[in-house]
This record gives sequence, structure tokens and C-alpha cells, in this order.
Amino acid sequence: PSFDIISGQCRGHHGVMRRMAALAPPVPRAAADRQVDQQMHDSLRQIIHELRTPLNVISGFSEIIESQLFGPASFAYRALAEDIGRDSRQLLDQVNDLDSAFRLGPSQSTHAADHVDAAPLLANLVAAHRPVFESKGARLLHVPASSIAPLAMTDSALQWALDRLLAILARASGQGDTVSLVTLIDAADSRKTQWVVALPSAMAALPVDALFDSTHDFSTPGCDNPISGVGFTLRMIANLLESWGGGLVRVDDHLVMTLPMAADTSPEQIMASA
Repeated sequence: PSFDIISGQCRGHHGVMRRMAALAPPVPRAAADRQVDQQMHDSLRQIIHELRTPLNVISGFSEIIESQLFGPASFAYRALAEDIGRDSRQLLDQVNDLDSAFRLGPSQSTHAADHVDAAPLLANLVAAHRPVFESKGARLLHVPASSIAPLAMTDSALQWALDRLLAILARASGQGDTVSLVTLIDAADSRKTQWVVALPSAMAALPVDALFDSTHDFSTPGCDNPISGVGFTLRMIANLLESWGGGLVRVDDHLVMTLPMAADTSPEQIMASA
């Protein structure tokens, strides 16, 4: 309605209309999901970049203080710098794990799920990590299956998950520990392979919920510094495997890694993996 300024009487009605632009065609659901995933990834990469920069600076300055590069520093000051440097490096490792786990998921991978031959990949990683176990007085045993059916995921995702898992187990191992890895067929789903890993004593002693708790630290015999970040990395591994149709769970004193077989895996290949 429009009113006269002086008398206040109603003079009628008037309005303004705007021609609407042609509606854009609806975006397909899959494309919309990919767009949302890409936006999340871009935001995450920006956050990771903003975290990496100060962490690298903090780590660098702590090393300068420890080495007394700019002049003498008291023992207490150097000890504090050592603690700060160690914490910043652990945080940086966790930031890198988060970045890797997101990049290697199926929504971000530039390669479709492939027929990954896990046997040589697993054998190479076990051989690479075994000296670390032995240096701590522990053993890493691999009980290979006669054959491992091809897996439906990328080799880079599988390699990262296995490498990070073995690195965690090596950190947590102590004198006399034996960490074994056995390949089985999932009893509940014959289209999935299971790798059962015996936990070192320090991890096996943790409460069930504490193993995947990102805030829970623990110590190993003969090591003064607590081990932190284990729960965070295990959750990253579990989330990555779940995105490919697998998983990582604790069963008693073992970790069970479930991996999806390739869709065209024959019954003969499944039986050979058992």
C-alpha cells in the first residue's frame, strides 16, 4: 500500500517485480556429493597448510635452542625446547596422517579400485619394518597365506595403511614382544580378507576403548617418554579402510584388519586365501 505523506490517506498499491533468471538444471546427486567432498578437501588442505607452517617453525626453533646455535642455553631451557620439539613433530605427523588418509580415500583417489596384489606389498613392508622391531628386542612374524586374493582398493591406500600400522606396532613394542600377522578369510563374509595382528604387550594391556582414544598415552617397558598419537592414527587407518569397504577393529589382544576382495575374485582364489 501507498499512503499520502500529508493526509495519510491510502493512495492505492504499487510494487516492484524482478524477472527471475532461468533456473539452472538440477545437479545430479553423485556430482553434488563429489562437489561437497572437493570443497571439504580444499578446506582441509587449507587447514593442514596453516597448521604445518607454525609447527615447522616451532620444531625448527626448538632444534636451534637444543643445539645452542645462537649461543649458550641453560640445561632447563634446552630440556624444555626438546619437549616442545618432540610434541610439535608428533603433531606434524598426525596432521600428515590426516592429509594422507583423506587423499587416499575413494572419493579423492584419481584411480578406481584396482586388483591389488597384496602378497609382495605385505612382504616388502614386513621386511622393511622387521629391523626396527629387532632393535627393540621384539620380533615381527609374518605367517603368509598360500595365496592372497586380489583386493578392491588402490595399492597406495593399502600401502599407507599397512605402513602406518606396522610403524605404530614397532613404536609400542618392547623387549620380548612378538607381533605376528596372519592372513585369514572373514568368517562372516567370504568376499573379504582379514589380517589378524597380535598386539605388543603395552597395547594389549590397554582397556578396549583406550586403544583408539586419541587422547590416551601409554609407555613401553624401558622407555621413559610416553607414546602418544597412536589412537589418532589407528582411527585414521580404520576410517580409510572403511571408506574402501573394509575396517580395523580390536578383538581381545589382536587387531583385525578387514580388506575387500576384488569383485571378480573366483571361488578358487577365495579358497586359496583361506
